[in-house]
Amino acid sequence: MKPVTSRAFAVACLAVTLLVPGASHVQAKRAITHIAGDLYRSRNNFHHSVFLVTSDGVIANDPINADAAAWLEAEISKRFDRPISI
Repeated sequence: MKPVTSRAFAVACLAVTLLVPGASHVQAKRAITHIAGDLYRSRNNFHHSVFLVTSDGVIANDPINADAAAWLEAEISKRFDRPISI
């Protein structure tokens, strides 16, 4: 077996560099799942968080990033029409 040459390594690094930016254009997999009562789970790809719907508003924890937060805020507003506290 031949050792990896620096040229082959450089080509492999270039290929990875060119492929990675394309990954940012992939649509995030997001969903809201009812757990029990007024407790719900939100999904953003492989990250899960929870939120609780109360008569005073919705209490949510870390939605992981700004895009997920905007999506979660819009979904909660659409579904529950209550103020949100994070």
